[in-house]
Amino acid sequence: MIQKVQTLQKRRVPASRDLGAAVLGEAQTRPRPPSDTLDRMERATPQIEAQLDLCWPRRLIQKTEEVVERDLSLQEKERLYNELKAILARQPGPEVAEQLSVYQSSLRGKTRQMKSMASELNMYQAQLSEYKYEVERLTRELQDAKRKYYESKRRDQLARELDAEERDLGALQAQTQLAASQSAKARFTGGGFAIR
Repeated sequence: MIQKVQTLQKRRVPASRDLGAAVLGEAQTRPRPPSDTLDRMERATPQIEAQLDLCWPRRLIQKTEEVVERDLSLQEKERLYNELKAILARQPGPEVAEQLSVYQSSLRGKTRQMKSMASELNMYQAQLSEYKYEVERLTRELQDAKRKYYESKRRDQLARELDAEERDLGALQAQTQLAASQSAKARFTGGGFAIR
């Protein structure tokens, strides 16, 4: 801080002696006033120089401190301004809000569509379960019909076989009876053998 004050002193305000000399130099270059005024000024010059030596450094330090304070406050305000500018740059603008509203409306539409598709899916799943039950029922009925058909076919086949056996048996009995009746009438010739 002290160094800053010293540099500002060197840059902005000349040293008090130089200032006093400048004031004296100005006084010498001005048109000369009447002689009694000049005498008073010449007598007052050492007093003015002493007052300037006392006054200027105090005022210079005060002004320098004021300048430093203003610079610091200006730097702080500049830093805050830059921070706020960065924060505002990160904030969404109106186009982002518009885009967000478009996305929200699109999301609502997709949600409605998804709900309708979910209800359709539930309906199709219910139909599918009904169809599965119907297929199982029809499969059972088909199995029962096949079983009954094969049982009836087997019974018919057994009945036909029994009929065929009875016919064969009847035919066999008829043949045996015929053979028996013919054997009863058997003729013997010669050596006792039957002739047919």
